[in-house]
Order: sequence, then structure tokens, then C-alpha cells
Amino acid sequence: EAVNPLAVTLQGFVGIQTPWRKALSECGFKVEESELTPLFKYLGFCLEQVVADNELGGLMSALNGEYISPGPGGDPIRNPKVLPTGKNMHALDPQSIPTSAAVKCAKVVVDRLVERQKQDNGGVWPESVALTLWGTDNIKTYGESLAQAMWLVGVEPVADSIGRVNKLRLIPLEELGRPRIDTVVSCSGVFRDLFINQMNLLDRAVKMAAEADEPLDQNFVRKHSLEQAEELGIDLRTAATRIFSNSAGSYSANVGLAIENGGGKDESQLQ
Repeated sequence: EAVNPLAVTLQGFVGIQTPWRKALSECGFKVEESELTPLFKYLGFCLEQVVADNELGGLMSALNGEYISPGPGGDPIRNPKVLPTGKNMHALDPQSIPTSAAVKCAKVVVDRLVERQKQDNGGVWPESVALTLWGTDNIKTYGESLAQAMWLVGVEPVADSIGRVNKLRLIPLEELGRPRIDTVVSCSGVFRDLFINQMNLLDRAVKMAAEADEPLDQNFVRKHSLEQAEELGIDLRTAATRIFSNSAGSYSANVGLAIENGGGKDESQLQ
């Protein structure tokens, strides 16, 4: 049933518990009505959007050559504006990711991952991590895995007044609470095509970490970059290159191209 604000107010005035508060109380939870009312009002709104299915109506309007209102696609849990369905769906602004919600989720995932690796390694922090960034995944999650890569190296994305993410903040080690993890990122062809600006942003994030004048036991990005710069005889910024992808126009692992260009003559050479 829809949440009736007037009924909720009257119930609270006369001391009658709302159904959801009564159910929570029976389960042993103590929650104030003032905290529950806005939540269930929002959930009621979401329910109305879910049942307002306009898929068939939108299809018929399109077949009749009528205007279809545009709207975002993706996960309705992460973005309730996806509902109701039946819109002229679009993805997102590539420069708007990672969103603040994606950053919050990424922090939880990364902190748990790093802590688990530390426990598995006898209390020693992991120095290197490899990630793959997929285009479709980042569209669905509004850049959560992109934010994970940034949080691993201890850099936070900063959005401007209209939501475009084009700046970075190097998080102080005291605030980060752990070393900066050296992170190598492989970007899929679709991610490269859709989010080239975010790839550049991620490259800047890694190089900011590499150039930070910090203890090497607290900054593994800088530690490894200095070692590689000395070994290969190159400058620090070049040694800090960690973002890779296929060349423009190529996708996947190019297995088909490798087979096509192979010199195999018979099946015995494959054994």
C-alpha cells in the first residue's frame, strides 16, 4: 500500500504504531518513527515507479512515430531515476563517473580486499594489485571499479559544480590509513572507447601517487616506479605508467587475429 503521510502523522499523534514499526519492534529492533517515516515514504515512491511499467506504452508510441521521453538506463537500485521504464534510454555522461555513490562503494570493497590480503600474507600489506576495467560494468555501476583503482593508489576524484569529474585529490597517508598500493590496470576496448578521458584521469592519479614525497614503505607506487626508472634508465613519470589497453580499433585478446596470422600447418602443432 502507498504511504499516506496524513495517516502516519495521525497514528503518531494518538500513539498508534505504524505497521512497519510494529514489525520491527516484534523482531527486537528499536527505531524512532521519525527515522522510519522518510524511509518508507521513499520506498513507497520507488514501489510506485516499479509498478508504473510503460514498456508496452513506450513501444506503441515509438511505432506511432510519437515522442518518447529520454531517460537513463542501468541499475534502478543505484539510480532510481531509471524508473519507470519505457523511456528512450541512454547510458550516462562519460565525464560524470565515478559518482560519489560509486566512490563510497569502492572504498568499502577496496578496504576489505586490502585487509584480507594483509591477513592472508601474515600481516604484510600487498604491494601490487592488477585490475581489469570493463566498459559495460562501469556503465552499470557508474564507475565503481574505476573508483576502486583510484582508491587503491590513495587518490580521490573531485567533481565540479555540474558533476563532471576532472580533478583529483591526493589523500594524505594519515587519512588513508594504509600504504598506497601499486595498481596495474588493463582497460577493455569498450572502456577505452567510452571513457578515454577517465583513463587519462586514472593515469594522472597513479603519477600523482608516484611523485608524492613519502616513505617508500608507505607508497608502493613510488617504490616500484623508482626501481623501474633506475633499472630501465627512464624518468619517474614514464616508469609510473600503469594504465594499458589495446590499440584503437582492436578488442578482446585478439586471439582470432593471432590464429589468422599463425604459422600452424597441421593439428599436431597444436598439441
